[in-house]
Amino acid sequence: MKYFPGLLFAAFFLTAFIGQSCNKIQTNESAKGLKIIDDYHKKGDSIIWQKNDIILFRESAAGSIKANNRKAADYYSGQLQKGSRADTGANIQVFILEAKNAALKLRMDSYENEEMKDWDSFKSRFNSDMDQINKSYQQIKADSIN
Repeated sequence: MKYFPGLLFAAFFLTAFIGQSCNKIQTNESAKGLKIIDDYHKKGDSIIWQKNDIILFRESAAGSIKANNRKAADYYSGQLQKGSRADTGANIQVFILEAKNAALKLRMDSYENEEMKDWDSFKSRFNSDMDQINKSYQQIKADSIN
């Protein structure tokens, strides 16, 4: 019995040490699990944000495309009123701009990339092409006034 208190202390120390180790393992596993869940939510939120961005961009692009169609219709309407003074070169330019506008609409309507890895570059190219069309319409309008 004289070894009993020492043995009891060793057993208590060993139990506390094993319990602490198990607790650390559980804590580490819980932290890993929470990180996986957090990463999943972040990825899900990112996908939702990107999908919303696509929807908003498509609506904006549709409005710009309709506005360009109106510009072409207004131009042709003005040319009809001019009669024989119509500018053939400008007519050809407007026809080309209409084709580019239709191509932009087709590109926007057919865009489907589930991975979203090139969405920003797609938007950048699309906006650049749309700006070129708008600048061309402005130039045609300025030339027709002069």
